[in-house]
Amino acid sequence: GAIYLENNLTTGAFSHNRLEFMQLLSGQAAISIANAKLYAKVRENQKQITQFLDAIPTGVLVTDAGGKPCYINQAGQDILGDEFMAFGSEIQLDKFYQAGSDQHYNRDCMPVFRAIAGEDTKADDLEIRHSDRAIPLEVSATPIYNKSGDITHAIATFTDITERKQAEKVLADYNQILEQDVHSRTLELEQEIAERKRIEEALRLSEEKFSKAFLSSPSAITITDLADGRHLEANETFCVLTGYTPDEIIGRTAAELNLWVNAEDRAYLFQLIQATGIVRNYEFEFRIKSGKTRTALLSTEVISLRGKKCLLSITNDITQRKQAERALQQKNQELAQTLQQLETTQDELIQAEKMASLGQLIAGVAHEINTPMGAIRASVGNISSALDNSMQQLPQLFQKLSLDRQADFFKLLEVSLQKTSVFSSREE
Repeated sequence: GAIYLENNLTTGAFSHNRLEFMQLLSGQAAISIANAKLYAKVRENQKQITQFLDAIPTGVLVTDAGGKPCYINQAGQDILGDEFMAFGSEIQLDKFYQAGSDQHYNRDCMPVFRAIAGEDTKADDLEIRHSDRAIPLEVSATPIYNKSGDITHAIATFTDITERKQAEKVLADYNQILEQDVHSRTLELEQEIAERKRIEEALRLSEEKFSKAFLSSPSAITITDLADGRHLEANETFCVLTGYTPDEIIGRTAAELNLWVNAEDRAYLFQLIQATGIVRNYEFEFRIKSGKTRTALLSTEVISLRGKKCLLSITNDITQRKQAERALQQKNQELAQTLQQLETTQDELIQAEKMASLGQLIAGVAHEINTPMGAIRASVGNISSALDNSMQQLPQLFQKLSLDRQADFFKLLEVSLQKTSVFSSREE
């Protein structure tokens, strides 16, 4: 505009071309306003895209082909740290470690650099360490191509899997505790069985040895009259277990001492004794002198003592074991719930990965189909053009043929008309 004004002032034609000059300035202003609107619209679209990416709970990182960060969303900054993009030159490799070790993560194995090399990759064995904490990550990365097929950028998504790692550790700890409990309980059972065998062997000894074993046994042992159920003998362990003294026990029945919590359990026990004469590990609840209820295993057998039928009963208090079993069962339920949640999460991740792979497969198949179809269309066009040209020249060519060649031509034509080609829908 200034040049235009200077030229017209020099030639003395300023007043004559003033209107034309103003129109030129007006057109340039309109173009500038239109460009400004387009630029504002682009900025608005970029702002919306940024808002969408910042709303994603998963970290998103974009690098150029050289591995320099170009963009990171808010979730990514929260995980990697606000200072991550402040350096603006290279990824801070010294912050990334092999999970569970003090070894820095190999640069060539990092998903983002593998993506720059053209590989779709995923890893969950690295962690980023800050001054106050370490965050285990699950990272997926893929290359970004331009229209020429060159890699221009790489995009990586990463998630903080601290909770998942903690759940895996809790599950491993529970399994270890469970194995220890099972091992301890197995040893206890082996000890109980060995002790029971020792007692049974002692009962087959002489009366003197039987008496010594009876009185010194760590298991609660009683001898009762089978006819009326009154206690004839009770060792010290039985007295300690029930809280009664020997004088309070001898000559009285279990019903009089109020030992049985459920009368049905006692009735069923005597039914078994009458049927088989021997009962092993009969579980029941009994009441001690203080009124507390406990759980025990009872083994009893009909023996002959001084010509009288008696019951030799061995009782083991399993109250603590039952409590441990209930606690163990509760832990197993918690482990099962945790395992179910992990399996559900794993199924969701597998399904998402399958859908992503399916999308890539479909895109590849479409590309592979379009390429030969284009070649087929081009070949059909060339054949059609050549056939049209040949048909136009056919009368002149036919006149140049001899009678024998003309006869051959009509035979070929007759044979071709007799053949009918049937195409499937796919072939058509």
